[in-house]
Amino acid sequence: MFGLFKRKSKEEERRERRRAERVPVRVPATIVLSDHKTLPCHTVNVSTSGAKLDLPRDRMLPPEFEVLVPAHNLRRRARVVWRSEDTLGVQFL
Repeated sequence: MFGLFKRKSKEEERRERRRAERVPVRVPATIVLSDHKTLPCHTVNVSTSGAKLDLPRDRMLPPEFEVLVPAHNLRRRARVVWRSEDTLGVQFL
């Protein structure tokens, strides 16, 4: 009986927690730190509530920072919600 129910994958569980649909994009972005230093990155997808960014794993980040995406006229304060390999997910504050 217990074998009849398929366990959801981690990706399926993550998708269900999202508040807004993410739109695939591939445009340059900038992370602005509190000391006004900047780190170049790329957006992978973006929504009204957050984004997925490509950034080399060796870059140290504070829990919160600003994200600038000039191509979408976007400047938002963000918080890291997950990170793996060279990508991270941020929630806009």
